[in-house]
Amino acid sequence: MDGDVLSAFRKGLEVRVRVWTARDKAVDFPVSLYGFTAAYERLS
Repeated sequence: MDGDVLSAFRKGLEVRVRVWTARDKAVDFPVSLYGFTAAYERLS
């Protein structure tokens, strides 16, 4: 992950994730980005 996406994740508070069910229905749910920058830096 790099560039604009990484920058947005570092600045953001929440990302919305979309998954598709077996019946082709979209389900969106929020994922907190609290602690993302620290976790990403530890992995690097």
